Amino acid sequence: MAAFTQLALARDLAEDLRRPWEKAPAPERPLTPGRVRRGFRNIQRLLGTPATVPKPTKAGPGTPQRIMFRPSPTPPPVMT
Repeated sequence: MAAFTQLALARDLAEDLRRPWEKAPAPERPLTPGRVRRGFRNIQRLLGTPATVPKPTKAGPGTPQRIMFRPSPTPPPVMT
C-alpha cells in the first residue's frame, strides 16, 4: 500500500516513458502506476539519497614491523 501511495504522489514528477506499441494517454487522465514506476528511476536521481558519502579510511595497524613471530618451542619427548 505504501508503494502504491508513493507512485500516486509521484505522478506529477514522472515522465511518460511509453513503449513503442503503447498509445499516448489522454491529457486529462493521470498516468497509471505502471507508467509512473517506469519513470521513477529518473525521479530518484533528482531527489538524491539521505545517505552521506563514506568517510575515507586508511588501512588498519596490522602487525607491527618490528615483531617477528617464531615457532613455539616443542616440548621434549616423554620416555616411559
